[in-house]
Formats: sequence, C-alpha cells, structure tokens
Amino acid sequence: MRFAAIDFETASHEPNSACQLGVVVVEDGEIAFEKSWLIRPSRMYFSERCVAVHGIRPRDVMDAPMWPTVWKELRPILETRVAIAHNAPFDMNVLLHSILGCDELAPRLEFQCTRLIARRTWPGRSGYGLHPTASSLGIQFQHHDALEDARACAQIAIASCKHVEADSIENLERTLSIGRGFIEYDSKVSPKSINRRKRDQRNSLAAINAELQADGNR
Repeated sequence: MRFAAIDFETASHEPNSACQLGVVVVEDGEIAFEKSWLIRPSRMYFSERCVAVHGIRPRDVMDAPMWPTVWKELRPILETRVAIAHNAPFDMNVLLHSILGCDELAPRLEFQCTRLIARRTWPGRSGYGLHPTASSLGIQFQHHDALEDARACAQIAIASCKHVEADSIENLERTLSIGRGFIEYDSKVSPKSINRRKRDQRNSLAAINAELQADGNR
C-alpha cells in the first residue's frame, strides 16, 4: 500500500491561491513521511471567508516560499505515487492551477479521492465530509490545517484497505469499482464510480476473446 495524501488550503476562491500544503507519504500501509508548507501566493489577497476557515493571514506567509520552490519538493513525491485527497477534485484543481500559474504544463499525475472511497466502503452514512468520516473511524485531527487533514485522509484510505482486505490502492479500486483520476498538461479528469454490471460484462467479453484467440493459436 503506497500513496501520498495531500491537502491544500487557499487564500481565496481562486484555485492558484494556495497558502498551505500538507503531504503524508504512506509506504507498506504505514505513514513514512509527512511535511507541511506555508506558501506565499503570487497575489497576496486573502478573502475573509477563507481566513475564517483556516486562520492563515498574509502576515503568516510573508517569509514563506512561493509555489515554484514548494513544487520542486512535491513533484518527485507525486510522480512516483498515486496522490490521494479528500474531495480530491478540489485539491487537484489547486495543484493543476498552481502549476499552470508558473507557465508550466502539468506532468501526468494520477489521483484518487477518499470521499469516493468512503462512500463505496461504508455506504448508507449521512455524510462523507472529512470530519464526519474521520470521526466515525475514531480519527482525531485539527480540521483545516493542511497537514492534519492530509494525515486524516491517509488514515481513512488505510482504514478502507483494511476493511475490504485490499493490500494496495489498485486492489482497493478494483474491489470498490472506482476509476482513478489524473491531471495532465492543462486538464483534469476526476475519479468516478464504475458501473459494476458493465465492468463484469467487459471482463466476461475479454475472457471470451482471450479464449477464442487461444483456440485460434492452437
């Protein structure tokens, strides 16, 4: 089980206004590395709404590195692992637009969403936000701190793997019938549920075709 859980906090509603990033690297089902960065946005506008959520203000990031410096550290982590976030389309959109904001195209980075994972692992619950999901699993954390959120996200993914007895994110995705998302160049494709009937039909057709091909080669 190998992945990197990430979480962004933003200074405003603009996706390229990241002001904090947390990353938690999981190896063999255990947290192996974690780090948090405060980030100085290129445009130092902090909306009252965002400040009310995470408490980060312009004075807190005056001496913080800007995105290109943080990206140099983050890129090798994400290029060799699937990224995971809770409500991942939001965080990966921030990542994509932060990269594009530096006049750079994004490399292909694959990602999965623990909100989607939780819905498929524990169906029938009233809510699947990060806080209620983590609380239901006994995970305690300080919400809206990027490192705390990333750590909670990682623990949710680990708990899901244990619940369905999956030894990797790939096996978890197969068990839950969910497809992986990715960013590449200037676009983003989000994770999604896969229709199990259609999946089974495709698998059956593939098996039939393989058998026919094997017969033809005899």
